[in-house]
Amino acid sequence: MVASRRPDRAGHWLRATRSQIGKWPVWSLDEPLRGYLIGITALAVALTALATADQAWQLSQVLIFVGLLVCGIVAIESTRGVREVHGTVGRDLQSVWYLAAAITLPPAYAMLAPIPMAAYRLWRVRSTAPTGPSWGMG
Repeated sequence: MVASRRPDRAGHWLRATRSQIGKWPVWSLDEPLRGYLIGITALAVALTALATADQAWQLSQVLIFVGLLVCGIVAIESTRGVREVHGTVGRDLQSVWYLAAAITLPPAYAMLAPIPMAAYRLWRVRSTAPTGPSWGMG
């Protein structure tokens, strides 16, 4: 009897993820800057995890949080079709909703607010930033 082998899906997923992480532009930075960026990001993730683990979740606060996120999404949608002149300051009001969450809600909400807002913005707004080494240098 021939034993059928299932492909090692977890191992394949880990190799693919490691390959994708290895392509991130952060790895091309010089060591002091790369360490600083990775360290600050790790600190932010750790503090967010600590704040959310210590948070006493209340339905009223969650509803306010969702309402502020909806307002932020409306702000993102309202500026999607606005064409801006190259070189001018944008009309982004997303930080207003972060500030509103930081003022009205406990710290865990303010630390979590950028995650869904940034994900939505990346999903809905087309990026116009140039990619590659020609970011205005040279």
